[in-house]
Amino acid sequence: MKILQIHLMGYGGFRDAVIPLTERGSNMGITLLYGPNEAGKSTITYFIRDMMYGLPKRRSSHTRYVPSEGAVYGGRMSVLDRGGAEWTIERWERDGSLHTSIRKVSATGVLTDVSQSQLEDELLGGLNAGLFCRLFGITLDELQELQTLHDDEVGAYLYDTGLYGGRGITEAERWLQQSMDGLFRPRGRNQLINQTLHTMDKLERVQREAHRHAGKLSELEEQLTLIELELNECVEQRVVQREELAKAERASGVADTWIRYIATKQELDEQPTDLSIRLPELAAQWRELDRNLADTEAACRGMEEKRQAVAARMKGKEPFKQLLDLESETRRLAQLTDTVQHWREAAGEAEVECNAAEAELWRLSRQTDSSWTPEMLLASKTSSYLEQAQLAEKRADACRLAIAQSEAGMEHAVREAELAAKEYDDAKMQLERYEAAGVNGSGFAPNEGSAADIARADQSLADAVRVWDASSDSKERVPTPERVHNESYSRRNRNAPRPQKFTHSRIIYGFGLGVVLLAAALGWIAQQWLMALVIALVGLAATAVMAYVSSQSPPHSSDKADVMARSESAQDGLEHAIRVHAEALRQLLQPYLSSTARSIPDAGIDELRRTAQEVGAWHRERLHVQERCRSLYETVIVTERRCRLLTAELDAAHKKEEGRLRDWHAWLDQENLPERLTPVGVKEHCRRWEQAEEVEQQLHRAAVKHARLLGQLELFEQDCNSLLHTAQHLITTRSQQVMKANDIGSGEEGTETVFHYGVAAADDGVELLSGSMIGGLFRLLERIEREQAIEQEYQQLLLHSSSLDDEWKEKHIHASQIQETMNKLLLEAGVNTGFELLHRADAYNYKLELERQVRELEAVLYRGGERTAFRPMEELLIQYDGRELEQRCISIARQMEQLDARIRELEGRKGRLEQERERLKQEVEGASHHQEIALQESKLDEQASRYAVLALAKTLMQRTRRLYEEEKQPAVLKRAAHYMEQMSAGRYTRVLIPFGEKTIALARQDGQVVWSHHFSRGTAEQVYLAIRFALAEALTNRASVPFVLDDILVNFDQERLGLAVKALIALSDSHHVMMTTCHPHVVDLIKRELPEVRLIEMQRLAYSS
Repeated sequence: MKILQIHLMGYGGFRDAVIPLTERGSNMGITLLYGPNEAGKSTITYFIRDMMYGLPKRRSSHTRYVPSEGAVYGGRMSVLDRGGAEWTIERWERDGSLHTSIRKVSATGVLTDVSQSQLEDELLGGLNAGLFCRLFGITLDELQELQTLHDDEVGAYLYDTGLYGGRGITEAERWLQQSMDGLFRPRGRNQLINQTLHTMDKLERVQREAHRHAGKLSELEEQLTLIELELNECVEQRVVQREELAKAERASGVADTWIRYIATKQELDEQPTDLSIRLPELAAQWRELDRNLADTEAACRGMEEKRQAVAARMKGKEPFKQLLDLESETRRLAQLTDTVQHWREAAGEAEVECNAAEAELWRLSRQTDSSWTPEMLLASKTSSYLEQAQLAEKRADACRLAIAQSEAGMEHAVREAELAAKEYDDAKMQLERYEAAGVNGSGFAPNEGSAADIARADQSLADAVRVWDASSDSKERVPTPERVHNESYSRRNRNAPRPQKFTHSRIIYGFGLGVVLLAAALGWIAQQWLMALVIALVGLAATAVMAYVSSQSPPHSSDKADVMARSESAQDGLEHAIRVHAEALRQLLQPYLSSTARSIPDAGIDELRRTAQEVGAWHRERLHVQERCRSLYETVIVTERRCRLLTAELDAAHKKEEGRLRDWHAWLDQENLPERLTPVGVKEHCRRWEQAEEVEQQLHRAAVKHARLLGQLELFEQDCNSLLHTAQHLITTRSQQVMKANDIGSGEEGTETVFHYGVAAADDGVELLSGSMIGGLFRLLERIEREQAIEQEYQQLLLHSSSLDDEWKEKHIHASQIQETMNKLLLEAGVNTGFELLHRADAYNYKLELERQVRELEAVLYRGGERTAFRPMEELLIQYDGRELEQRCISIARQMEQLDARIRELEGRKGRLEQERERLKQEVEGASHHQEIALQESKLDEQASRYAVLALAKTLMQRTRRLYEEEKQPAVLKRAAHYMEQMSAGRYTRVLIPFGEKTIALARQDGQVVWSHHFSRGTAEQVYLAIRFALAEALTNRASVPFVLDDILVNFDQERLGLAVKALIALSDSHHVMMTTCHPHVVDLIKRELPEVRLIEMQRLAYSS
């Protein structure tokens, strides 16, 4: 089984991240996740566990990597099993709802939905989540747990690893033993069972002491019996007295009510018995009908008055039909008044616009020239003007640019020439001052030839001294002339008798001296000092090699003298060369040494060379100053030449500008344009022509608009005049008719009618043709609206009059129906008049009221009970009056007070005796002690049961471990020893677990056994990993589950780290190993041991959950 790919939809800091872990056709191998802290490596290991066994619940102890932004929590994982089937596990959670999908695609392509139990059985070999984490999910935290254990517990922890446990089994056994010790120990005191037994002993002692008070208890029982008998008699007497008192009090309270009851009952018996039960109802109907009849008659009278008033208001309200027919035309013209006003304003604006356009045309033409007219401006041929102006403007810009560039270049060249001349003068003065001062201010200023001779002589002397230093055996490397002369003289005296012994050495050093002299001559004559130096160095190297070979060859005793002679002869040649070069250099430096007051013969080689170097440095600085003077002089010549060229260019540019102006003025004359116009002015003239064209078009449009508006205004005035004349004629005619009607009706209709027609006549006198036309139009509209209001009022009066007639008729019919109903009521009641009906109804109601009072008094007297129960009170009411009943109540109350005092006294004595009896009874019987003893016995049973369960669990755990030790531990230990030997480079060869002991040991190659409490941290972790790997191999037949290792190699040294990596590579043949690390050296080591490792580099997440 290997994991192909994981898709983290939302898990920790990952959002929609897809990470391919292996390829489908590859072997198991190792997948390495490498990245810094907070890159999400451990998060991926937890994600794989959650995909296999489900997302943790909200209340689970496991960490939930829920994203903080509210995204989907979960993801998808693809796994390939041994048979080639691909499993897709998808688990995600959103808004509290959990989605789980497990699908299996077989090698033949068959898709099957699988449950979680089938996943664990088929793919994971029956491993549950806990077993997977303890065997195949190894983390750094788990390894660090080894350091929290004591030395004697490390062995037990490693031992329990072989039982698929780890620290869990060790802690379980420890917890079982601690729980058993907390419950019971044979001689303990603080254990729960021991404390319970001690409490039960104390309770039994207290119970035995309580049985001594049994005699006193019987005496108290007899006293209580006598008191209870007397108390019962008093209570019975009090009950009887209370009943008597109740009867007397009730009789006293109802005495007045009893008297009213007797009187009311006698009056009820005197009432007539022939009254009908329907009389009140008939009387009520009679009153209602009488009231309705009166209301109906009043309504009829009111309606008659309204009919007369409406008829009076309708007289003289006839509408003016001829004038109302003019309403539509009048309203149409009135609605056009705003439009007509707008037309007038628009006509005025059009006229103003025409005047403004004409003024704008004159303004545009006068901008070209004061003598131009709009006709001249509009007649201009601007189609060719614009192109000609653009060409002229380009020529003018080019000329101005050339002149500006020439003037700027001229200014710049003049400034450069002045600056170069100034710098040249400064450099020339500096050279003169430098040559006048000489070397180091001595006044000695050699020319170039003398300076070159001094430099060559110094170089020759330096070469000769270097050769002499290489051949001399003395400690003083730089010789003086006197020392060279003395040593040469002494060697000549020593070697004079035996010159034949140094022939070979003389030849070698003579060869070297000849090469040096040849190089010096080449440098002196050809001035090739670099080549001369190379030749000298090659010659000296060859001389040194030959001298070394000659010195290494074993000379005969007879040749030793010859060797010494040759060596001294070569040194004589070198000393002579040094003297020659030193003398030559001294001659060249004689003027400088004389100027500095130094002794010429006493000057040594070092001082001569130092003086020559000072002269060389001075000469190089002078050459630098001379070179700067030459450079500045050339710059002055160049800038002067450039000034002359720029002056010529400026003159040519001015001539070209004059020619351009002549051509422009000639074109203006040809086109009859003002001479003052520039190319920009011509372009402005073209723009003004375009503006004039637009203004001309605006002027034409404004004139057309003005004419159209004037025509519309004239047509409106004609319609208004016609309408007003017609309306005025109709109003005048109607006014005359109204005047005639008023004259005729003044004698017939009365004052009111005459007044109405007088108002109408005043309204008809309105003059429509006086004033403005629109004013007359609106006066006509107002008159039409008044006539419409009169017409509307007339129609409403007609409708109102009709409705009043209908309602008056209905009221008369309703009054007739009411009268018939009232006659029927009198007939049914058997009376002749309504007054007689109402009197009999009142008599019936009074009888009913008496019956009601009798019932209420009986209810007060009997209180809802039977009449027989009231007989004792009736006897009291008949026997005693009210004052006697009150005295009887007082007497009975005093007797009851005496009984109550005696009862309270007896109850107090009884209570005290009962308390004493209960105390003695508790001491004798010990009920509370029995209950406490029973409670302690129940607690003891529960504790003993728990102790038995813990002991049984410990026994079962020990039997399970013993069975595992006997059956499966040997094979696991053998594979663990193999891995331990591999990871320790053969230091440990066996893993030992003594039978029946919870400890582990390692055997070395020399047979020495190392117990677990002597393990180092790294060794303990290696043993832990070896046992885990061995257990995983033992389960390979059930399932090849991937290993998920979270940074477990951090505590290994370099050697054992490499061996552990090799062990993991061997394990990856049968298991897919997925590791995480943040250490680059671990990555480099794994890549070196397994080049085909799949490396996934991760970056630090922007969001860390």
